[in-house]
Amino acid sequence: MSHFEIVSLSPQYQEEFKNFLLRLDNKTLRNYTRFGTFIDEEAAEKIAARMTKIEPEKELGFILIDKTNGRIAAYAHLEFFAKKGKEHVARMGIVVSPEYQNMGLGKILMKHIIGKAKEIGLTKIWLSVYLDNKVALHFYKSFGFIIEGIFHKEEREGKKFRDVVSMALFLDGSITQEKAIKKYLKVCRSVS
Repeated sequence: MSHFEIVSLSPQYQEEFKNFLLRLDNKTLRNYTRFGTFIDEEAAEKIAARMTKIEPEKELGFILIDKTNGRIAAYAHLEFFAKKGKEHVARMGIVVSPEYQNMGLGKILMKHIIGKAKEIGLTKIWLSVYLDNKVALHFYKSFGFIIEGIFHKEEREGKKFRDVVSMALFLDGSITQEKAIKKYLKVCRSVS
């Protein structure tokens, strides 16, 4: 994959980031809803202007660029919490443009995100994913993310509800899925 490069999202990529957003199809936007489930030209322009100028103390954005055509193939972010006591945690999101999906680019970007998180001293990466998005669930699990909880009927699409899964990666390996399940069962027993 030598014709791909990961760089920080910055103002010089504003126009291409706008184009990237416009290339996201309905299926992708249904599962990656950070910017909404529908993005038109006006929305893409506003989102790109905001995201390419975000302060690094609030969020780090990364893009995977296809050097053969200058297109952004994927985007990921680490969003930091302002609340004191949560500076060890960041919220993460990742999205791959439809024409670049199933090429292993998400794995490349995820490895970069995990490395960056460790480098800046984070101990936990948190994300949410839809329960019906089995591909994403398996993807995150393959990197060691564990399920922390399920929010039933958390979001609604028309008349249908979608469950949201909270997942976390403990960068020091201190909490595994087995330990999380034991804690959960202990809490359930203590409040019965």
